[in-house]
Amino acid sequence: MSEVAITVPQARPNASVVTAGCLPPEVNIHALMEYRRGQVRRREYKPLGILEKLFIDPAGIANMNGRTNLLAARRGAAMIEWRGLGPLVGMTEDAHGNFLDTLICSAMQHPPDLPEDGWKPNPRAPLRYVNGIPTGPDVPMEPQRLRDRAAGILPAAKDKWFRWARGKAAKAEDDFYFVIGPLTQVVLLATDQSGVMDLHCSADGNGRHTMLLYNPHREEGHILFGQIDCQTFAA
Repeated sequence: MSEVAITVPQARPNASVVTAGCLPPEVNIHALMEYRRGQVRRREYKPLGILEKLFIDPAGIANMNGRTNLLAARRGAAMIEWRGLGPLVGMTEDAHGNFLDTLICSAMQHPPDLPEDGWKPNPRAPLRYVNGIPTGPDVPMEPQRLRDRAAGILPAAKDKWFRWARGKAAKAEDDFYFVIGPLTQVVLLATDQSGVMDLHCSADGNGRHTMLLYNPHREEGHILFGQIDCQTFAA
């Protein structure tokens, strides 16, 4: 277990984290995630593509307002990019080959830092040298912190609710999942190199929206709920 202390601003479990506004209370989330882990282990999926981008409904970001260090003013905090470093995403099918569910099938790295939006090098800046070789300037980078985009957090196990009930902060990353959503679109790079695949997300018949649950310590992600429609575009 990691002992590195972390902070999760405005993303603590409360009534809004496990209600219809975020995760459905009638679903055993932990049992559902364990079932999906088994599907991945048994390879009960058809590979779709590599996760490239997620688009989030801004209304679901708990700290979108009142935070000056978000990328909202510059890049838009409602989008997350992996730049080729995303996990494999697959789909499950029913007996007739119809789309059933979406699975994240490999380790999910935290999204990488991105070059600062709008930054341009100073053409008059002197050259930098590394081991006697001239090189360009250091590009300022901006972090894509999932905690800044979270609707809330979900304890990694039911028996960990007591940690939050007493108002204690998270001490280790394996204590919780970030809850990201509602998702409006998932963009994949198709595994067959046919192009880009867009998964459009909307509420299902029970009014449940698509969410991403992500545990940074385990590098584990789950795309849950909602209705997902798939479109493929040629490269």
